[in-house]
Amino acid sequence: MRRLIACLLGAFSLSAIACSALLSDEAKQCDNTSDCEALGFRGWTCKVDDHVCIADQEPVGGSSPTAGTLGAGGDSAGNGSGGSISMGGGSAGSSVGGGSAGSSAGSGGAAGATSTGGGGASAGSAGNGGNGGSGGSPPQCDSALCKAANGNCVGTTCVIACSGAGCTPHCPAGMPCRVSCGPNGCNDGPVDCSQASSCDVTCNDFACLKGVDCAGSSCTVACSGEKSCSTLPIVCHAKTCDISCPGLQSCKELKCTGTPKTCSLECLGVQTCGTTVESSATTTNITCGGQDSCAAAGNLCCTGGAKCTGTYAPKCL
Repeated sequence: MRRLIACLLGAFSLSAIACSALLSDEAKQCDNTSDCEALGFRGWTCKVDDHVCIADQEPVGGSSPTAGTLGAGGDSAGNGSGGSISMGGGSAGSSVGGGSAGSSAGSGGAAGATSTGGGGASAGSAGNGGNGGSGGSPPQCDSALCKAANGNCVGTTCVIACSGAGCTPHCPAGMPCRVSCGPNGCNDGPVDCSQASSCDVTCNDFACLKGVDCAGSSCTVACSGEKSCSTLPIVCHAKTCDISCPGLQSCKELKCTGTPKTCSLECLGVQTCGTTVESSATTTNITCGGQDSCAAAGNLCCTGGAKCTGTYAPKCL
């Protein structure tokens, strides 16, 4: 006698209890899963011990959640992408965008992508913006290069002391440099500070007669000794030029050339700044405090190319 004891197909997907289909009390239904499919029970499995096709309920919900992946940060401008996540009960993946170095702030990462599956998970959140870049570290003194230039590192500065004949300072490139020219020092050639990141030169009595050439972010030259800097010119190509001449008859020729932003000249000694003063700076300031100083500054002042102050400043027309 044949009988049918079966669960409806629509009920199989909702019931929490496994169902089997018995087509006969005596006949076996299957030896393997393919036998069940041949009978029309797709997705069913064969319970080999009982030779019965069985359909079990699929668990509610999708697969376990996949954690969000970390967004990659850039070197100078963020742009990290958001974490991706599979739906199915997990929490959103997030990313941190942007590197901290560089000159500009990083932008926020994009929102995490989602994929379908089970329910219950939210999309990945947007990555955080990168931090603003810093301007970089200040130039450092390279000990080997500084020693090769007959100097020594003092902090971040290469310091070169030059006295007597036979000393011609050449500041190493790419670092701050300070040159001290003792009496009669630095006279075999110009003080070459044209490759340094910044320069500071001091000239004692009868020193720096062959001139000074400096550049970089700033150049400071002090011709403090008698007749120092009195033969060849001081030439400044730096963004900021500060030249002081307190020594007697010091600073015969002064030149701020190229594209400096400011050129400041202090002619404080007797008969200083007497032959040539040239400047192409955006702003030129000349202080004439020494007796008979600034004889060469009249043209600059009178043509409106400089602001002259001090007791002995030329009268501008």
